[in-house]
Amino acid sequence: MKELGDALKLLFMKIGDFFDIFDLSFFISGIATGSAVVLATHFLGLDFLPALQTKLGFLLGIIGAYISGLVSFAAGRWLRQVVVQKFRRKNSYDDFDNKFRSILEAHGLADEKPYKTYLECTSARGSWRLYVRLWAEVRHNEVVTPSLQLLKRYWVMAATYDGVTISLLLWFALVLSSTLGVNRLPHLPLVLGIPAAFILLVLSISTMREASRYFDYQVEEVVATIATTLKKSNQ
Repeated sequence: MKELGDALKLLFMKIGDFFDIFDLSFFISGIATGSAVVLATHFLGLDFLPALQTKLGFLLGIIGAYISGLVSFAAGRWLRQVVVQKFRRKNSYDDFDNKFRSILEAHGLADEKPYKTYLECTSARGSWRLYVRLWAEVRHNEVVTPSLQLLKRYWVMAATYDGVTISLLLWFALVLSSTLGVNRLPHLPLVLGIPAAFILLVLSISTMREASRYFDYQVEEVVATIATTLKKSNQ
């Protein structure tokens, strides 16, 4: 029975590794972004819907949705960093370094070696290198596997919200353009179009904020996991 349990555990790990490579969370923003693009092109006279109904078109649609998700994620993360820099009036790197240092200080790690050495290496962005190292320590320590799973979930949620931010902004642009009667888009009444566009804009801002919160959760969890591991090893 023990051998069977180990075999099943290895099988599920391999399946998990497969889904880690092809992160299914990208399909969420990919489908939302792709549907906005397909609908817009349909109204503009480029109808892809019949092609998507074939087997080859369906397969290409799945690939296209995944690529759209990747692009949405990249654009959303870049946009969030720009917004943080604009409204907080801080460089995104400096903002992370200050936040990361304060978390390390709260857990009593800022003055411990080798962490202090990293933090003092400001010319090579030592704070970021230390953050990457802490991730590596978590990955290579089987004792903190539950924390690693939680960290992965935080990463996935942050990536999903980053991608959905772009999807919502595209739908906002589509609804607003339709309300204003741009080109060949079907006209939406102002009483419907303006509130819908406003709601989509507010939702995009809220998803951007959630992505930022989940990234903060990642940083907090990494440092807390290392602090807990060190405490147990010293007991």
